[in-house]
Amino acid sequence: MFRYTNRTILGVAETSPGFYMWNLNNVTNVDAFNQAVSSLMDNLTNIASTGTSLGKFATGSARIPFLTIYALVQCTPDLEDMVCQSCMSQAIGEIPNYCDRKQGCRVYRPSCNFRFEIERFYNLTAADTAATPSSPPPSIASPPSSPTTTENDSNSSGTTIIISISAAAFALLLLSICIFVILRLRKPKLKPQKHEATEAVDEISTVESLQYDFNTIRAATDHFSDGNKLGQGGFGAVYK
Repeated sequence: MFRYTNRTILGVAETSPGFYMWNLNNVTNVDAFNQAVSSLMDNLTNIASTGTSLGKFATGSARIPFLTIYALVQCTPDLEDMVCQSCMSQAIGEIPNYCDRKQGCRVYRPSCNFRFEIERFYNLTAADTAATPSSPPPSIASPPSSPTTTENDSNSSGTTIIISISAAAFALLLLSICIFVILRLRKPKLKPQKHEATEAVDEISTVESLQYDFNTIRAATDHFSDGNKLGQGGFGAVYK
């Protein structure tokens, strides 16, 4: 809405001139429709009149069988609450003259205006104030009565987890030690046969190293002369 004039208009309700528009289609259930429109307009007027200087308007809807009625009422924000209500009451009083049986209607006055339709015509970003009383805000859940108990429970849970982990680690360590000891006890010892076989190999190697060629021995003993004979043993004569 845009207004300008050469006189003071702020805070003053202007009810004329008026501008009227209506929907060409008629409703079938006239009584229920008119009653719903009247109740919706009264409710929205009360809401809009208590608005702040930033805006005095309200939107809402009402349902009747097979129809939903959407409405908007507005006063210029410079008006006092009672002045806004008075302006809107006069505008709404024009409904029987211009909007009877119509599915929609608009009444514009310099200081206030309203509109209703059976289809939504306003943006949903505007506050949609319903015709029915607003439901009370949801109750806020009270805080836990004993937060200390919750903390203690959390601490107890943490302690239980730590003790369980420590016990499991100790059991695993003990099991590892037992397995290590058992494996050490079951480790096979060196068999004597292998040692004896090693000694036999050494003796054979020694005997083999003491064997000489026969011609070499005969030359060394001067053809086994008695002058080189040292004595007689169990295995034969011994020569130097």
